Amino acid sequence: MEIKTILKKATLLILLLTITIMAIFLTVNSKVSANINSGITLQPHQAKYKLKMVSKSSNIPLSDLSGDMQYNIDDGCDGWSTSQKFILTYSYNNQRSTTEEKIFSNWEAKDGNYFQFASKTISDNFVKEKLRGSAKKEKNGEGIASFTQPEGIEFTLNKNTVFPNKYVVELLKHAKKGGKFFNKFMFDGADTNGILEVNSFIGKKIPVRDLTEIYNNPDIDKKLLGKYAWNIRIAFFKLHTQEETPSYEIDIVLHDNGVVSSTIIT
Repeated sequence: MEIKTILKKATLLILLLTITIMAIFLTVNSKVSANINSGITLQPHQAKYKLKMVSKSSNIPLSDLSGDMQYNIDDGCDGWSTSQKFILTYSYNNQRSTTEEKIFSNWEAKDGNYFQFASKTISDNFVKEKLRGSAKKEKNGEGIASFTQPEGIEFTLNKNTVFPNKYVVELLKHAKKGGKFFNKFMFDGADTNGILEVNSFIGKKIPVRDLTEIYNNPDIDKKLLGKYAWNIRIAFFKLHTQEETPSYEIDIVLHDNGVVSSTIIT
């Protein structure tokens, strides 16, 4: 979802930590974007989030982690254009620190059948990784995701595989109907590990006025908060492994228009 695309790369680098990601700035970007035939809308917007470490395993040499994330989603009539930029600073017990910058961009068709993605990771001014590729689903719901950078990596998409924004739309649809559990496979191009199984556990519906830390923030446009939000725990599982525990989990506050106001990653 964009939820996973936003968070995944950062999460993989800081396993065994707990960090919070809190919106400190939200503003309307453009018109409201309606998903085809779903009745669910995603609100185009710009956001800035603050990242901080809450807790960590005692045997990790990392003493602190902090950073910022900028997020932008635009409506392109037949698709969503999304970009994200992380700047993360890792501080270690030996007083050494390193800064990593991650830049993601993608375009996703609203009908859920086409997805383009690109990303770049820069560590202390050195480009560590570049990823680029696309994914296409046919009328029968199956398809292929292929990387052009690096070349030669492909994944088969089954009928139950969706792209990030489509996941958010389907999750919101399920939450609005009162559903408590939602399961899909998802491909986001955030790394070369391929497809993940994503399980979402949906909490009770919350009036946005009750989210006082977000609602009372003067830098957040209240039009972006919608009417309701849900506390949702999302667990990500690698495919084709014997692991029974998730690779990682996130707790998010997801608003009824697709905006995420805060996250805890564990």
